[in-house]
Amino acid sequence: MTDCSQKVALVLGGCGNVGSGIVGGLLRKGYGRVAVISRDPQRLNTLRNNIGAAAERVVFVLGDVGNEAGAESARNEVVAQCGGRIDDIIAAIGFPWWQKGPVMFQSKLELESTLNSLVVAPFVAYKTFIHLVKDNPNGTFTFVTGGGADMYLVPGTGFMAVGGAASQGLARVSLKEHANDPVCVTEISFMLGVTPVPEKMPPAFEWIFNQDAGDAISSVIVARSGRGKTRTITSLAELKVLAETGTL
Repeated sequence: MTDCSQKVALVLGGCGNVGSGIVGGLLRKGYGRVAVISRDPQRLNTLRNNIGAAAERVVFVLGDVGNEAGAESARNEVVAQCGGRIDDIIAAIGFPWWQKGPVMFQSKLELESTLNSLVVAPFVAYKTFIHLVKDNPNGTFTFVTGGGADMYLVPGTGFMAVGGAASQGLARVSLKEHANDPVCVTEISFMLGVTPVPEKMPPAFEWIFNQDAGDAISSVIVARSGRGKTRTITSLAELKVLAETGTL
């Protein structure tokens, strides 16, 4: 097993369903420090309580990465608390549940609100934090996305697919733009629902435990595999193989 005790990771969206699983996965890999940012102190406290004793290795930062000023302030705070070093950044932002009916009945304002959560906030976070690892030959930046336009969970969730497609576009453009940079930039996309409570979710769709997703993602990060690649996860069996091998 790779020694990660001196490594420092930042999970953007680390208090969310997907992000909290990634935090858990990195801690199980033995990371020395894992930083998490949230604008909601209650969500930070919930994550701290759920992690338990391992919380001593987590840096909790109160901040808003969804706007440029807030993201820059949070970045400076993370760098200061982590001794000026970040090795790996994982962006798992923009997974709010949206189910308000068919797209044809929605307003322009509703679309703008959804896109702000699903692609504008991830864009601001990416442009602010990528510079921490861009020139690091041992660094990684991992986009975690949903299935986008191909992933229509249940009726009434259409704007999630629209916004998800936009976030995938951001990730895939970034893969190309950093192809010649030292940092390893990858995308892991889920055609599955990711949740801490899969047993409580609608049965019409396949759901996976967020900690299992976190183990798979952290394996890829440690292996630094798949530079410039996208891996789409379509089954639990595929996820388990990824967790074991870390190979995109």
